[in-house]
Amino acid sequence: MLRITSAKKMSARLSEGDIMQYIPVPELPYDKLKADFAIADHLASIDKLDLKGAGSVLIKCHYAEDGLLAAGYLFKKYIAEVACAKEQAQEDCCDEEEEFPMDLDDEDEDGEEEVTSESILYRRDDLAYLPVIPAVEFSCAFMRNPPFGMGFGAFNTRMEGEVKAKEPYWKTGDYPLIVEDHDGMHLNSKDPFEYFEQSGRFLIYILVTRPERESHFGSFGNVAFFEKSVLFETNMEYCVLERPTVQYYGKVLGDIAKAKGYKLTRSLNRTKLIRELMDYRGMSFRSSVDIETFVSKAIGKKRDDSRTITQADFDSSLIAKDIRKKNETSGKAKDAKSELDRLIGMGDVKAQLNRLLKRLSFDKQRRNSGYPTSDSHAAAVFMGSPGTAKTTVARIFGRMLCEANVLANDTFKEVSRKDLVGMYVGWTAPTVAKVFEEAKGGTIFIDEAYSLMSEGKADGYSDEALSEIIRQMENNPDTLVIFAGYGDPMRRFIQHANPGMRSRLTNVIEFKDYSVDELCEMFAYFTNKEDYVLENAATAYETIRCFVNGIRTIRSENMGNGRLIRKLFKSAVGYMAEREDNDLRTLKTADMEKAAEELLGAERNIFNGAREKSRIGFH
Repeated sequence: MLRITSAKKMSARLSEGDIMQYIPVPELPYDKLKADFAIADHLASIDKLDLKGAGSVLIKCHYAEDGLLAAGYLFKKYIAEVACAKEQAQEDCCDEEEEFPMDLDDEDEDGEEEVTSESILYRRDDLAYLPVIPAVEFSCAFMRNPPFGMGFGAFNTRMEGEVKAKEPYWKTGDYPLIVEDHDGMHLNSKDPFEYFEQSGRFLIYILVTRPERESHFGSFGNVAFFEKSVLFETNMEYCVLERPTVQYYGKVLGDIAKAKGYKLTRSLNRTKLIRELMDYRGMSFRSSVDIETFVSKAIGKKRDDSRTITQADFDSSLIAKDIRKKNETSGKAKDAKSELDRLIGMGDVKAQLNRLLKRLSFDKQRRNSGYPTSDSHAAAVFMGSPGTAKTTVARIFGRMLCEANVLANDTFKEVSRKDLVGMYVGWTAPTVAKVFEEAKGGTIFIDEAYSLMSEGKADGYSDEALSEIIRQMENNPDTLVIFAGYGDPMRRFIQHANPGMRSRLTNVIEFKDYSVDELCEMFAYFTNKEDYVLENAATAYETIRCFVNGIRTIRSENMGNGRLIRKLFKSAVGYMAEREDNDLRTLKTADMEKAAEELLGAERNIFNGAREKSRIGFH
C-alpha cells in the first residue's frame, strides 16, 4: 500500500490577516517512504538527487499536485541527508541554543492565543506542515517596487490604504518553503533564491510546465533563462517528474478507498474509470488529488450501507456527465455516427470524417493525459456542388465530436460574410469574437467562406475578419470551424489565403456529385419517408436517369444535386394531387415525367435562354 497517496493543500487565517496555505509533512522516515517509488515510478527521480550542499530544489512537473506530493518526499529526504547532520553540528557547538527560539503559546492583549505561521506549522518542536505560496507572491516580495496593491497570503491581504510595505509572514521564518509556479512567468530574478540559500533555509520550487499552456504563455522563455543562469549560479538541484501512469492512479484509487474503510468492487475496470475521470475533468484534472476527491464523492453518493464502492457509485459522482446524458435523450438522435452512416452515398466523405474524429479524439486524450501533443486544429474545409449535403453533414459531424467528448456541446452556428463583417471599420473583430463566444465548445459553419475575399483578394474588412478568425481559432481550440463552399471558389480561397489561415486548413473534404444510382436511391428514400408508393419502380428510375441526362445536356457542372431530386419529388407529388383519380399515395410514372419536363424547361430558361421545349426520353 502506498505511504502517500495525495497532497491536498489546507489553509488557515493568521492573526495578522494573511491566509496561509500548507500541506502535511509525511510521518514516516524517508527510508520507508521511498518504497513507494516501486509503484510511483514517476517520482523515482527524487531518490537520485544529492541534497548534500543543496539549498533548494526545482521540481518540473505536469500537475502541480504531483509537485506538492513530491515535496513531501523531498523534505523527508532532506531531513535524512542534511538537516540531521546540521542539527548535530549545532548541538556540538552550542548545546543550550534552541533551533527555533520562539514561544508558541504567546497570547495577545485580549488573552486569546495568537495564530502565527509557527503555531500552525509546528506540533511541539516538530515541523508538521510545509507552507505553500504562489510564485507571484514569492517574486514580488523581493522587488524594490512591487506592483500597486500587491499583498501577501493566498487572498492578498494588503489594503490600498497601507503606506508602509508589509513583509510576508514566511520571509523571516526558519522553516522550509514551497513555491508553486503555474506558468514560469516569475522566474526572472535570482535574488529570491540567493536570499534563501544565504539564510540556510530549504526551498522547493514547483514549476508546472503543461504543453497546452505554451499557447497562452509563449515557450516558457523565462524558464530557459532560469535554467541557464540561476541553476548554474546557485546550489539548486533539479528534478523532473514524469507523468503518472493510469496504472498508478488505479493503485491510488484502491489505496484511498482502503484508507477510508472501503474496497472497490472486483468488476470495476480501474483503467477505464481513470481515463473517464481524466477526460471528464480535462485541463482541470489535479492528478491524485482528483482521485481522492472522486473516491470521497462516490462514498457520499452510496445509497446502501455496504463498504464496497461500485461503478454506479462513481458514475453518480460525475454530475455533468449525467446531465449530458439527459440532454441526449431529450428528443435528439443518440448516435450521430449512425445517422451519418445512413446518409446515401458519400463513402469517401464518411471515411475522412471518421479518420478526423479518431485523430481529434486521440489528440485530446493525449493532451488530457499530459503527453506532449503537436498543434492540431479543429478545422475542416467542406467543398462541393450545392445540394451535396455539406450543411447536413457538418451538423452531424459536430454532434459526433460532442458524443465522443471532443467538443463540449453540440451547438451549431451557421454564418456567412454578412454575419462576420461589420458595417464600419473596427466593428468586424468584435463581431467575429461574438460568433465564437456564442458557439464556444461547439461548431461554427462558415458558408461560402470565399465571400470573405473578393476575386481572390481580401479587402480591408475581409483582412480584419480573416485575421480575427485565425486569432479566435487559436484561442478556442475546443471549437470546430468548418469553411464551406463550392469546389473551385473554395480552392481559390485556400490558395490565396494568408499563411496563418492556410496552415489551419489541412482537413479538406470534397463532396462529389451524386451518381445516378444514388439519386434514384434518394428519390426512393423521399418516397418511403412520406409514405408514398411508386406505380412502377423500374420506369420511375428510368425517368430519373433520363431527367439527369437531360440536365447534363444543359449544364456540365453541379448535375448530381440532391436538392434537385427533392424538387423532382415535390413536383411529382404536385402533379399527382392534380389528378382526380389519385389515391393519396401512388406516384404514377406520368406524374414523374411531367415533373421532370417542367424542371428541365426551367433549367433551359436559366442556362440556355428561352428555347423551344422538347420532350427528352419520356414515353
